[in-house]
Amino acid sequence: MPNEAELQQFVSTVTQGWAETHKKGALAPLILLGLSRGPAWTQQILDWMHRVSSGHLDMDIQSLHRAMRRLEQLGAVTVNREPAAGTGARRKFYELTDVGELLLRRHLDTTLSYLWHPDFLAAKNAAAGPDQDD
Repeated sequence: MPNEAELQQFVSTVTQGWAETHKKGALAPLILLGLSRGPAWTQQILDWMHRVSSGHLDMDIQSLHRAMRRLEQLGAVTVNREPAAGTGARRKFYELTDVGELLLRRHLDTTLSYLWHPDFLAAKNAAAGPDQDD
């Protein structure tokens, strides 16, 4: 039987692996979901992802840039360069396209549809315990 420190280390290692796997699969849909609120530049997207995931899906800006290029190649987003207020620098602003909206909607209605199922929500709430907020 492992001691408490060993058990906590094991749990941390396993859940970190799950989080990394989840992050890779969730990145594109999460970006599209963030852009469904309107055009944004990369730091705004990173900030939104940090906020909605409570920091669990944080990533470096280079990873986000690579993902944005892949989404642009798919035709899911467009990019426009606009001047940044007060700096004269030009920022890339990303916007969801009709294709991106269709991809996001399909993903939400199929792959992620279980997230809204009452049985899933009941199981999540039971697993979270009585001290957890929804």
